[in-house]
Amino acid sequence: MSYAGIITAAGLSSRMGDFKPLMEINGLPMIAHTVLSMKNANLAPVCVVVGHRGDEIKAALSSFDVIFAENENYANSDMLASVKLGLEKVKNSDGFFLLPGDMPLIPPDTFKTVLSASGDYIVPTVMGKSAHPPLIKKACFDAILSFDRDGGLPKALAGFEKVPVEAGDIDSNRDADFKHEFDKLAAVGKKRLGLSEELCVKILKDAGTPSHIAAHCMAVGSLSKHIAKKLIKCGYFLDAQLCFSAGALHDIKRLEKMHAEAGADYLRTLGYDAVANIVSHHMTAENLSADFNETTVVFLADKLMREREFVTPDVRYAPALEKFPEGSETGMRIRKDLAFSKMLYEKYISLTGDAL
Repeated sequence: MSYAGIITAAGLSSRMGDFKPLMEINGLPMIAHTVLSMKNANLAPVCVVVGHRGDEIKAALSSFDVIFAENENYANSDMLASVKLGLEKVKNSDGFFLLPGDMPLIPPDTFKTVLSASGDYIVPTVMGKSAHPPLIKKACFDAILSFDRDGGLPKALAGFEKVPVEAGDIDSNRDADFKHEFDKLAAVGKKRLGLSEELCVKILKDAGTPSHIAAHCMAVGSLSKHIAKKLIKCGYFLDAQLCFSAGALHDIKRLEKMHAEAGADYLRTLGYDAVANIVSHHMTAENLSADFNETTVVFLADKLMREREFVTPDVRYAPALEKFPEGSETGMRIRKDLAFSKMLYEKYISLTGDAL
C-alpha cells in the first residue's frame, strides 16, 4: 500500500501576528518539521497546499522533496478547499494522512499506530479525544472531492465509520494560532525534535569543540541520517532529523572524561533533551535495543566512521583490540561492542542492500 501526505499551509496566520509556517523551531521553519514528520513515516508524495506567501514556503522547502498545490482563494475558503486541492495531487495513492502546517510535533510512532488499524477513516485519539493526523483511504476520495455543502471535511466523511485509535499525546498534538501557543509548542519541540545543520554547527562552536572533532561529528550526523532514511524505506518509523542531530553532536565533549555523559549534560542545559538522551548512549552497546531505533542508528554510524573516513567495525575496533586484552574488563566491553556493531551493520545491509 502507498500512502501520501497532505499538509495545509494556505492561511493568513492573522491571529499569530507573524507567518506561522516560517517561524523557526530548532533552526528549521515549523512547516519543515511538519514535512519531516511525514517523511519519517515514508509517506510519498507529500503535498503542501500553499496560498498566502506561498512562494516563501516553496523556497523554505526547496530541498525537502515535496510537491505543492495552490489555493488561490485562500482568503475566502476553508480547509476542505485546500484538502481537495491536495487530494487532486495525490489521488493515485491508497490513502493520505492530513496535517495542518502548524502541527510539527507528531512522532513516528503515531503514524505507525494509525497504519496498524483497519478502516477507511482512521483518527488518532489522545485520552479519547480526536487528534491528528487522520488517515483517509481511497474509498473516501470521491466523497471528499464531490462534497459541495457546508460542514467541511467531517461532513464530507459523514458516511464513513470513523475508527478511533489511541496514539500520540497532548504535547504532540499542539498547534499554534497565537504567539503564546507557539512559544509552548517551540519549547516542547526543543526537547523532542531534531536540529538544523546550521544550529548543530553553532552549538559545536559555542561548546569549544575542536575543529577535527566537529568534522567527525558532522560526518557521523550525515551518516546517521543516511542510515535512518534507508531504514524508513524498509518500514521503520524513525526520526531522521533527530538521528542527524544526535550524530552531529555526539562527541561535543570528547575531550572530557566520560564524554558521552558530559556531552549529554551539556545539551540538556541547552534544553535539547531528545538529542541528549541519544548522545548519552552512543558509546557502548550496553542497554541498547537489538533492533534499529534512533539511538542504535547513531551508535552504528559512529562505529562506522574513523574521524571522517568510513570503515568497517573490524577496522574501527582493531587498535582497541590490540590495546586491551580479551580478559580485561575494558577488553571484554570492547569485544561486546564490536560484536553488536557487526550485528547491526550486517542487519542493515541485509535490510537495505546498502553497504554504505
